[in-house]
Amino acid sequence: MVAELVLTGVSAVLAAVRAYGSRVWERVADEAADAGADATVRVGRRLLRLVRRRDVSSVAGVVDRIAGGDSEAEAELPVVVERVLSADEELRRDWTVVVGSLSGAQVHVDRSQGVQIGDHNSQHNTFGAGPA
Repeated sequence: MVAELVLTGVSAVLAAVRAYGSRVWERVADEAADAGADATVRVGRRLLRLVRRRDVSSVAGVVDRIAGGDSEAEAELPVVVERVLSADEELRRDWTVVVGSLSGAQVHVDRSQGVQIGDHNSQHNTFGAGPA
């Protein structure tokens, strides 16, 4: 489970780092950056904010190296993230929530009301008598 969370999250983080380059930490703090970003980059920004807020220097150091053009650091990122998530249950829980927003969760709606959250969701509507 942790490995899947790591790979999905790391893909989003790499998308954000590639989009922002050496200005990655500046752009992570810039709320307006979400306006022009695709869903994956937005999730990457959110994950990087988690890392920054929790002061996870090992992850931040690898991200800095990637932003600086160190292609070998990309291979290190999943290993470092997995180690950190395995040791920090709160961060793992927060990471899971953020990564979950990439999954295209489906929403089931009974009657004529419902809420849809996120991008590219499927919505199934059922009209008529509700549950007894």
